[in-house]
This record gives sequence, structure tokens and C-alpha cells, in this order.
Amino acid sequence: MKTTEELKEIILDLRLKIIKLNVPKGHCPYAYYNEFDNPLGDCSDCSECKEVFMNKWEEIIIKDLETL
Repeated sequence: MKTTEELKEIILDLRLKIIKLNVPKGHCPYAYYNEFDNPLGDCSDCSECKEVFMNKWEEIIIKDLETL
């Protein structure tokens, strides 16, 4: 049986994978999700945007999981 921490890690991984799947490769994720503004402003490197975006979502998901 999995521990609570292992289950939280699985949930985190699955939620991040779902977000990644919803953003086509090479596209800016802020065009698909508008929960928060792009901290980089108008950037020309979508991979950099995506990294910042995914880190922000990871923080949000971890915060949500802390309440479980």
C-alpha cells in the first residue's frame, strides 16, 4: 500500500502531465491557461515560458496537496 506522500507525488505527476498535454509542443502555455499572467512579459522563447509556467503550476498543485 502506498503512503500518503507517495500518493501526493503521483497526483502531482499526473496533474502536471495533464497540463503539458493540453499545451501543444512549441506553443506558449499562457495562450492556453490564463489563471495567472506571464511573468516574463512578451517573450520570444516559448520553452523558457513553459518552464516558468510549469514551475508555477507545480507550486500551485503542491499547495493544494498540502491540504489533503
